[in-house]
Amino acid sequence: MDDFKKTNRAGRGIAMFFATVGWGIAAVGLLLAVAGAMLGAVPGSGGASDPVTITNRLGGAGPGIGIALFGLFSVLMAVQTRAALDTADMTRAMLAAARRGSPVATAAAPAAQPSNSITGKPIIRTPEGVDDSPPIPADLRPRMDAPVPAASAGAVAPVKSPSRPEPMLKAMPRPAVSRKTTDSPKPHPIFSAKPPR
Repeated sequence: MDDFKKTNRAGRGIAMFFATVGWGIAAVGLLLAVAGAMLGAVPGSGGASDPVTITNRLGGAGPGIGIALFGLFSVLMAVQTRAALDTADMTRAMLAAARRGSPVATAAAPAAQPSNSITGKPIIRTPEGVDDSPPIPADLRPRMDAPVPAASAGAVAPVKSPSRPEPMLKAMPRPAVSRKTTDSPKPHPIFSAKPPR
């Protein structure tokens, strides 16, 4: 999706400036690191007074490496800023396309006719905009084999499945409460708790 309108020119310009300055800082840091490694001391400190060892070379290159990493971090932040601005612009373009009702151009293959993954039969769909429930497969069966009621002229009694009886709730007996009329109400256990010993 490269055909979106780029906005926020000020933010993009600042990001480009920081990326350019970051590459410059990284180049200067790399030059300082190479010079420090060759001299065996930090450039500008007057050179090494002792014989040059690997430790002196690493110590001389350290500040230049730190400066180069700072420059690369600046470039990274500039690229991240441009990516965030591009994401905002692409999202704005997709929202405008969705409001217009035109599909966003994609390279996806055309969608296949949905079907049940087990039987391969097509799925019956409700008309567009009726409800948002998922499509229902066309070959649904009940979970248990319930007897089918016979059609009769009289009222039909509800059929109960012999394999699954309905649950019944049993009432638990309540203990009898005997309270003397002269007693005051007992305080809640939280307020009457004795401190630990």
